[in-house]
Amino acid sequence: MSAIRKLLRTAVKDGQAPGLVAMAVNSDGVVHSATHGRRCMTERGRMTTDTVFRVSSLMKPLATVAALKLVDSGELDLDDRLETLLPELAETRNDDPTEPGPGRTALRTRPRTITLRSLLCHIADPNTLVSDAEMTWTGRTVERVTGVGLDTFLQDTVLTPLNMADTHFRLPATLWNRTAGLHSEVSPGVIRATSLPTSGLKTQQTDQAVLYSTALDSLKLLSTLLRRDTELLSGRAYQELGRIRPAKPKITDVIVYRGLFNSHCWVDRRSDTAGLLFTQLVPHGHRDVNTLFDAYHTAVRTEHHNRPSRTPVETALESFNFYREGAVWWL
Repeated sequence: MSAIRKLLRTAVKDGQAPGLVAMAVNSDGVVHSATHGRRCMTERGRMTTDTVFRVSSLMKPLATVAALKLVDSGELDLDDRLETLLPELAETRNDDPTEPGPGRTALRTRPRTITLRSLLCHIADPNTLVSDAEMTWTGRTVERVTGVGLDTFLQDTVLTPLNMADTHFRLPATLWNRTAGLHSEVSPGVIRATSLPTSGLKTQQTDQAVLYSTALDSLKLLSTLLRRDTELLSGRAYQELGRIRPAKPKITDVIVYRGLFNSHCWVDRRSDTAGLLFTQLVPHGHRDVNTLFDAYHTAVRTEHHNRPSRTPVETALESFNFYREGAVWWL
C-alpha cells in the first residue's frame, strides 16, 4: 500500500472524516485519485470522484479568474478606485461594525481607497477574519462591468470552456442523489450527519459564496491554472495572479484555497502539482482535516512532482513572476 493511500484510508478509519475524495495532477495529467468512506454517515452510498460537494473554496479562484478576464480585456484595472463603479461601496465605511445584522461582515470599516487588487488580496476589510465580503464585492464588480450575473459570466467564460458541467451555483435536482451529506463535529472526536432542507439546495445565492462541484470538475480548473493555459487568461494575467497576495501570507510558493466545509485545494507550480482534498465537515478549519490536507499535499509534492527542463533565463523569469510570488486565499 502506498504511503498516500495509507494516509487517506487511516484518516477515514480513525474518524477524521466520514468520507473523502482526493485527487492530484501535474503537467502530465492525473497522478493520484482516491475515494474513501461514505457520502453520508446515515446512508450506504460510497464516495466517488463524481460526488457533488459544497466547495466554497472554489468560489475565490473562479471570482478571481472572472475579474482577471476583465483586466485582460481592458474593462477593469487592478488599481482603479472602485467607488466610482460601486458607489454603495463608499457608503459602507461609516457603518458601526458592532451593529448586529446579516450584512455586518460586508459593512466593516474600510480603507480610504478600495481597488480590485485590495479585494482580491483580502485586505479591503481588515477588521474581519473571514473574506466573504471581498468575494461578494468582487462578484458585484464583475456584474456591474458586464451587465450580467456572476454565475452567467462564469458559465460562459470559464465553466463551459473548461467543460465543468457539474459545477453550479444552484444545484439542479438531477444532482441531488450524488451530493455528499454535511457533517458536524458536535464534540471533540464525535461527528454527526447534519440534515439540510432540500429547498436550501435550490436557493443558495452567489453572494454567499456557495458553490457546488465535483472533484473531477474542480481538478479541471486547478490543472488549467497550474499549466497557465493562455486560453483562459493571458500571460500578463497569470503574472498579476502571482502578485496578488494577502496581508500576511503563510505560504510563498503555493496557492491554497481552504473551504468553508473543509474541502481544500492547492496549485503549486514550484513542484508542478495541483490537487484537492474534499470532505463535507464543519466547523471550518477543522484541525484534523487541515492536518490531513497538509500531509496529502506534502506527500503528492514529494512523490509525484514533475520538474520540466527550463533554460536558466526561463527559470529566472518564472521565479520572479510566479514561483516566488505565490498567493494564499483563505475562506
